[in-house]
Amino acid sequence: MSPHSVFINFPQKMIGGGIIVQPQIILNKNTDAANESYDAVANNIVFQKIGKIEWKYDNTAFLLVPGEWSFEIFDGNNFLSNYLFYDNTVDKNATFILTVNRGSGFLPEFTGNMEPTYTSFEGSIFKVTAKALARTDILNNTMLFMPDGVTPTNPLGYPSNSYVKITQLLTDIYKKVNPAVTLDISNDWSFIGSAQLQALDSLGNPTGALFVDYQNGAFTDLYIKTAGLFATNNFGLSSLGDILRLLAFEFGAITGMIDNSRTFFKSIYSSSLNIKTLDNTNLQDYSKQFIDIAKTYIYLTMRAPSSGYGSLSTAASAGVFTAMQNQFITQRIYYLLERNSASGVFDGSYFFTSNSQPNNTTPANVQYFVNSVIGTYLGGLSYSDFATFLAQYWLRYKASQQNCEDHHFKFSGTEMDYLNNASFNGNLYQPIGMIKDFDLNTTEIDSILLS
Repeated sequence: MSPHSVFINFPQKMIGGGIIVQPQIILNKNTDAANESYDAVANNIVFQKIGKIEWKYDNTAFLLVPGEWSFEIFDGNNFLSNYLFYDNTVDKNATFILTVNRGSGFLPEFTGNMEPTYTSFEGSIFKVTAKALARTDILNNTMLFMPDGVTPTNPLGYPSNSYVKITQLLTDIYKKVNPAVTLDISNDWSFIGSAQLQALDSLGNPTGALFVDYQNGAFTDLYIKTAGLFATNNFGLSSLGDILRLLAFEFGAITGMIDNSRTFFKSIYSSSLNIKTLDNTNLQDYSKQFIDIAKTYIYLTMRAPSSGYGSLSTAASAGVFTAMQNQFITQRIYYLLERNSASGVFDGSYFFTSNSQPNNTTPANVQYFVNSVIGTYLGGLSYSDFATFLAQYWLRYKASQQNCEDHHFKFSGTEMDYLNNASFNGNLYQPIGMIKDFDLNTTEIDSILLS
């Protein structure tokens, strides 16, 4: 049986701030028929409240809590409520879409699926109260191993022991929610890779001399080894959501779904972020509160070299240890770099390739395995290895009392994008939460002070 869709189309509506919104509802029916389309006004359906869209960052999981849109609908003829509550052929994860015109044409603002546990119908006043969410539950429920904990499910269909572009891995994970999803990436780290090579003469012929060569690569150049993620269950990962959390920590990032069509992976400290300057005249309220306790110690573990994926060793540490559990962080990382003592050949978790032959010395398409990082947040300084850099990075973020403070702003207008950093009165802020209220034409921003 082929399901079909029921489209409920709403007219354009001007709201506060002179912006124009246009919602749409798409219901999926498990019956074999042609798609149906209905006019909302003709069926006495009206958005009483366009409502709020909210995003929140989980400070402990390095993930954005899925974006959610809450709203109220008047359903005068019980047309919508009959579909949502009484028609058993209708998928209860209806799609709700909001497009917005702020003067430059209609652009998508939010696309999400109805969350049944947050949806209700008050028959006496014909009101449907609902909430639509980005479907990150799909990622958290897509398991990497069978219930025996041993047999891989291989949910992305990768060949065993393969390498894939890390950007491809992130995209493939989020495509489990929506095959047409887009991924915004912001990471300006420079990765140093090493390879054991045979020198070439001026004509590009091997000379027989071996040397260790180093090259720089960008985040978008990196390949990741998939065996420890999908083939063996010794890494403590259970779901695709766990892989996202791991990679977010490993690359100093926040990742998540703005809505069902737009995802992101961005470093907390990055010079390549878009910046939105906020006007002081639009400020309605400001407050500050503590949201965390400053950490004093970061301890990272990794797979012991040449030990398979079971044994652990210390990767790096930073700061001063304290016995107070809420003041230190321990984390296992995926990064590893090994070198065969006999052949000198490198292997590891991440590599990038050279695409040229600089000075006829380095062959093209050589695999450079990542050993260290240069991060702009330290003025371009690097550490001797990836793990040390990462420990220092998170110590800078977590040990800062400044980053334990939530700066809460309330502005008029709804133009701010969650992926923009905010510039206000000469200071730069990283949003960690945001609420857009379309009925009041306001945006509330929870943020940390970056500079």
